Amino acid sequence: MTDLSTPTTALPSSGPPTIRAVRVEVVTGPDAGSHLRGVSERIVIGTHRTADLVLTDKTVSRFHLELVIEGDAVHIRDLGSKNGTLLDGVELESARLRGATILSIGQTELRVDLLGEAVAIALAPQEQFGGLVGASSLMRITFERLSQSARRATHVLIEGERGTGKDLAAAALHDLSPRRDAPLDVIDCNMAALEVEAMLFGRGLQPGALERCHGGTLVLDEVGNLARNTQRMLVRALEDRAVRRADTQQDADVRIIALSRRNLRIDVNTDRFLPDLFELLATSRIRLPPLRERLEDIPLLVARFIGAEASRASAQLQTAESLDQLRSGPWPGNVRELRAYVEQALAGETPAAETEPPLVDANLPLRSARERWVRYFERTYVADLLERTGGNVSAAAACAGVDRVYLHRMITRTGLRAQLSRDRK
Repeated sequence: MTDLSTPTTALPSSGPPTIRAVRVEVVTGPDAGSHLRGVSERIVIGTHRTADLVLTDKTVSRFHLELVIEGDAVHIRDLGSKNGTLLDGVELESARLRGATILSIGQTELRVDLLGEAVAIALAPQEQFGGLVGASSLMRITFERLSQSARRATHVLIEGERGTGKDLAAAALHDLSPRRDAPLDVIDCNMAALEVEAMLFGRGLQPGALERCHGGTLVLDEVGNLARNTQRMLVRALEDRAVRRADTQQDADVRIIALSRRNLRIDVNTDRFLPDLFELLATSRIRLPPLRERLEDIPLLVARFIGAEASRASAQLQTAESLDQLRSGPWPGNVRELRAYVEQALAGETPAAETEPPLVDANLPLRSARERWVRYFERTYVADLLERTGGNVSAAAACAGVDRVYLHRMITRTGLRAQLSRDRK
């Protein structure tokens, strides 16, 4: 299986991005002596045959843990395994490690070493893929992998948070594929199970989407919400390239593009998602990065949303001060939220500030989820502090028990500098 995921942190924009090689060796356990030398941003270890390092230890989960290479460190994340991942006898959900490390999973011990050699990562020459836009290294890596996937005939799994553009990526994959002239349909898997089954497989004399899209592409939005029985029926249909309706077999040679906000490997471990269906769909697996990981793309995105409109509002949105403020936002709704913000500003409305704390999303790495809450807390706390002190930074710093210079940095980081300036006028 080809893993076309992207790293969790933005790569440097100067010079060609590279990735460090990593070596994983089984030190003890049923698979002692086995090893893997990987040159990929993400390496998955488990007993499922699509894992990068496949183990036979029955106490290890199908997809037990994931190694993400981030610069000169390895980020380790447990994928909801049954028996956990231990470091020095302490169970962890995620950790960032720099040196050689021994991990315990089930009855197996692994040694993880980040090697000195680095390999260049291919970048797409363009700053757009269909309706997706981005000039950052992270997005150009994603565009290159989407382009590779478009040329293949395999099914695709696109994972990413809400508002990252999974639907745009799916549409572009179809438009740039050899199936571009054949039908394209979309099924929302959030609906009731019987309704989804009828829409997929048909009912009586009414053909379903699999049959109607014969030769074309079917997009399954939030595929992780499919009922187990529907998943089994889908596996059979994809393997047979046919469906049964009205006691007859109908051809259904369809390319599936599956979209998911959740990490389906975790769902496989918890028996929410069939391993066989995951294997079929994730032949190519692509992760769309959230906006917070590619903040350098915000000026380009804002310019794209504004288009040719020339107005005071559009000019104000593109000032250095305004762009700095936008880059400091948490953007839990990602590009979709940014677009709504820009459209509100262009319409002369005051864009709604985030007043509710961000949702706790267990699909995010612990660090990312914590950082989202910290950003929300800092902005809310500092805004309230400045309001209480009438914008007097010295008084606000005294109330908070911090140095005035430190508070000035927080004001800039939280995007409240412009508001403070306006309050002083």
